[in-house]
Amino acid sequence: MLKALLHDICQNNYKVYGAPSLRLALANLNLYHGTNRIRRLMQEAGIYSVMSRRSNKPTTTVEYKQRPNLIRHLPEANAWSMDITYLKLSNGQWVYLASVL
Repeated sequence: MLKALLHDICQNNYKVYGAPSLRLALANLNLYHGTNRIRRLMQEAGIYSVMSRRSNKPTTTVEYKQRPNLIRHLPEANAWSMDITYLKLSNGQWVYLASVL
């Protein structure tokens, strides 16, 4: 009965609930079970979340001393501002996005 209830809750929430969220949903129905038990029942029933863990973004290591910000105190300065960021594509590759103002 509990496996069928877990399956219904998971389907009604677009399969994004993992064991901790399902435990809270069951607690709202006055059914109190531990996360490990729910995880085990999910595995037995073939229920899984479609959400995945966040991956670590690539980091940049700088081995030289950073340059000082010479225009920080010059608000009237005609200076360009730039930024670079990483974007993860749907195929799992990382690309760079650079913007200049």
